[in-house]
Amino acid sequence: MAKIISFATQKGGSGKSTLVVLTASALAYRKNLKIKILDTDPQQTVYRLYQRESPTKIDVEFFDWEHSKADTRFKELLAKDDANYDIIFCDIPGKLGGVSVFYPILFSDVVAVPLVASLFDMDSTIVFLKSLPEVMEKRKNAGLDFTILGIPNQKARTLEERSITGIKGKYDLDLMETGLSNLVRYKRNISLLEPLLEDSDTEDEFNLYIKEFIKKCEL
Repeated sequence: MAKIISFATQKGGSGKSTLVVLTASALAYRKNLKIKILDTDPQQTVYRLYQRESPTKIDVEFFDWEHSKADTRFKELLAKDDANYDIIFCDIPGKLGGVSVFYPILFSDVVAVPLVASLFDMDSTIVFLKSLPEVMEKRKNAGLDFTILGIPNQKARTLEERSITGIKGKYDLDLMETGLSNLVRYKRNISLLEPLLEDSDTEDEFNLYIKEFIKKCEL
């Protein structure tokens, strides 16, 4: 059975799609896991990357929520893929409300939320986090696990970083200790063909992030 992990946030520029690709590539090539990414964002950032680099070890499919009966089609797609993959990542559209955001999350074991330390980013993130307990209750009532995982992203060692630590323990958020800094390498070296770097440097922040991600998501 595939574990479904959705990356979701309501603020553009948070690095959501970049995190999806970096994380999926590390897990596919290092752990030899069968991974599919469902790009449900109309911008198709991940799917366009896949088209440029295909074939890759990671499968990517664009899912268009504008089609009729999209909710039924999405459920059927997950059922079809369930036995074929270890992990299905969903890149969720960056807008609040609508079936395209909350319907995929209802099927997710984990929703990973990038946290960027700026006033506007955190305000939007908190609004989003406040909407998730309803999803958590529905899944728990159905006997299903649901984890809200906060990932500090684009860290810049500023005073605003306190806004991230300030929400620790709130909104049922499981805040990661590690995260990714605002470094050029995360944009320049993004690829579905290979991991960002090898895992030999155990103290590198990316390797520490992947290690904690694996633990938090019980992969």
